[in-house]
Amino acid sequence: MVKHKIHKEFGNVGIAIYREALQSFYEYNNHSFSRLMNNKEFGKVIKNHYVVPRIKRELTSIIEKFRLKESVAKTESFLRYFIEEAYLDDLVLFDNNMKERNEDYYTLAQQNSIVWKQFTDKVEAIYQKEAASGNERVKVLALATKWLNKQKTY
Repeated sequence: MVKHKIHKEFGNVGIAIYREALQSFYEYNNHSFSRLMNNKEFGKVIKNHYVVPRIKRELTSIIEKFRLKESVAKTESFLRYFIEEAYLDDLVLFDNNMKERNEDYYTLAQQNSIVWKQFTDKVEAIYQKEAASGNERVKVLALATKWLNKQKTY
């Protein structure tokens, strides 16, 4: 499913991302393959720990390379996939990164792209849901950062 969806969304670029993800998995975690297959978790692990981070890297690369209004359209397919497939913590962290490093681009993108507006709406919904549970924005961001650091040990 991951391969099909990424190919459908990105074409040959998606296949290259998927291949890179598989190569990285087999280079560092090939010992986990049979356990993941037996538990039917291989696709989820490839998507969440290898494909989504590469999509995020592609998205960030386009933003940092161009920083122009014209590049907003180039980011939309990557962002759409990221919105649908990334963990909520990833969304919160990416939102924070955009606000800190690319605030002008982020504002421009939100004003000129439905996909970017959907992204910010989803992040705001996350913050509102967490606020209803008593977690302020700072705490949500801290928990997401803690989660990220835990994921790096995978």
